[in-house]
Amino acid sequence: MPAPSLANALNLANQYNRGDGNAGPRIPMCIWSDATTARGESPIQLRINPHAVNFKQPKRITKKQTQAGTVYMHWSDENGSNNDILELQFKGRTGNINIKQDPPPNNTFVGNALNNLANSLSNNPPGQGRTPTQGAGKLYTWARLYQLTAAPKLDFLPVGNTANVTRQDVTSYILYRSPLFPQGIRFDGFFNNVLDFGEVAEQPWLIEWSFSFVVQKTNPPLTKLTSYLNNILMGGDQAFAQTVAAGQAATLANADQNRGAQTSANFKSG
Repeated sequence: MPAPSLANALNLANQYNRGDGNAGPRIPMCIWSDATTARGESPIQLRINPHAVNFKQPKRITKKQTQAGTVYMHWSDENGSNNDILELQFKGRTGNINIKQDPPPNNTFVGNALNNLANSLSNNPPGQGRTPTQGAGKLYTWARLYQLTAAPKLDFLPVGNTANVTRQDVTSYILYRSPLFPQGIRFDGFFNNVLDFGEVAEQPWLIEWSFSFVVQKTNPPLTKLTSYLNNILMGGDQAFAQTVAAGQAATLANADQNRGAQTSANFKSG
């Protein structure tokens, strides 16, 4: 599955519009790996996004106590950045996993006539049986998600288009869509734990689950995406840019005024 482009990830084509109401409210999140792709399996599509997603990226800083005082050591890379690895925390719910089908509706003369008329207009076969259930599909998605998080990091994968297989490092992928990233951003990395899940007696047909994902690469890069977004918002709309600049100037002026007042008070009291 290809990575989304930078413009698509920012939804620039729609100019940040909320939509005209025709699009469905549910945004799928897709998860797959090199191993599932090699086996010809389709990505796992979560039709409802997790109810909580946390982005966590600490700094590489070591605190050390010395005789002269506290010392903070920043461990930076060749670019001077001390940012550590990005880690994502996902928490979600399966929805109703009850696989029992609902009974067919009660048959009446008027009801059957209206039902047959609706079927004829929509070219559907007459008659109505049991209402299909979506519980089996939700339970199947949960089982696939568990298997993907529990899969080995090293697996036997084919070499190119040949029939030969070798043990290779497996990379997992998450194509994430949300109001913040409406067209999707792809995270490449590995699962930090096997899927956590729990059952509650008051909700026997609903499973809550969670997992963490260590990101080794984002596509588009998250730093470039936010920088590009900032440039678009500041440069694309002069009125917006002037409003932001005026707000920043007012904030700095207030900060200087408060700092001056505090300094004066300290001087008088000292």
